[in-house]
Amino acid sequence: MNGMNKMNRKTNYLSDKNPLRNIKSCLTRNISGWIFMLPCILGLIIFTWYPMVQGVYMSFCKTRGYDIVVFTGLQNYIKILHNTVFLKALGNSFKYVFWCFVLGFGLPIILSILVNEIRKGQQTFRVLMYLPTMVPGIAASLIWAIMLNPGPTGLFNTLLSKFDMGPLGWLEDAKLVIPTIALTCTWSGFGATTIWYLSSLQSIDTSLYEVATIDGAGFWKRVWHITLPHLSPMIRLGIVSQIIGTFSIFQQVFVLTGGGPNNASMNLAMLSYNYAFVSMNMGTSAAVGVIQSLILMVISTVLYRKTDKGDIHG
Repeated sequence: MNGMNKMNRKTNYLSDKNPLRNIKSCLTRNISGWIFMLPCILGLIIFTWYPMVQGVYMSFCKTRGYDIVVFTGLQNYIKILHNTVFLKALGNSFKYVFWCFVLGFGLPIILSILVNEIRKGQQTFRVLMYLPTMVPGIAASLIWAIMLNPGPTGLFNTLLSKFDMGPLGWLEDAKLVIPTIALTCTWSGFGATTIWYLSSLQSIDTSLYEVATIDGAGFWKRVWHITLPHLSPMIRLGIVSQIIGTFSIFQQVFVLTGGGPNNASMNLAMLSYNYAFVSMNMGTSAAVGVIQSLILMVISTVLYRKTDKGDIHG
């Protein structure tokens, strides 16, 4: 009897090692779930995975317009890496990340903490902060273009003139253009991020604050020892999300400067657009997109590994 049990266990073990049988068993047991997931899977294949694979393959090909002519290997990548405009765009992409981080990363955290302390009128503040997010990106960029007009009619330069300061070329000065565009990005995105952090803060057990207050902890101690440790997973995710978003911003650059002046605001996303729709060279455009994606994958992986060792609060 014991021998038969051992043989049955061995047979079950071997059958479990059969991958095809395991896949078939999984599909059979969860057939209803797979049926409901099928539209989503088809959508991912058609609209995400296939274009992605096609783009990677196209980056290794010579193209005529949108048609693949011949497979050329790494020629597109070699051409790009020897192009000074690409190197300029790569450096500018990191500058966008830096300036957006300096201007916009801490602002939503600070605002969410302050709004969380408000007991009356919190809903009003939420709505007011979220309003910029509701403005379509292109429309917001056009409004900013009017306000940043380099002439004396621009709103910002009009305000400067009240203090006897000369007009500035916000979008025409190579030193100011990237910080200025980063400012518009911060204005558009800080509200939604603030609400995101605020929703996490409101899940904190209020008794923790009550006990800390009884023990004599002031506002800053409560923030340091309770609020920030609770927010640290969201902050970690926020860092990665902001880097991915700002490294590949497009619509603000496209509307406000088109990459000018003299490529001073050109980034990888704008360069890829120019290759695709100005030069009609889809192969080179795809190669720029692949390089951009690889850089973001490396940065995201490094950040997740570093921050997973401990929370942001330390």
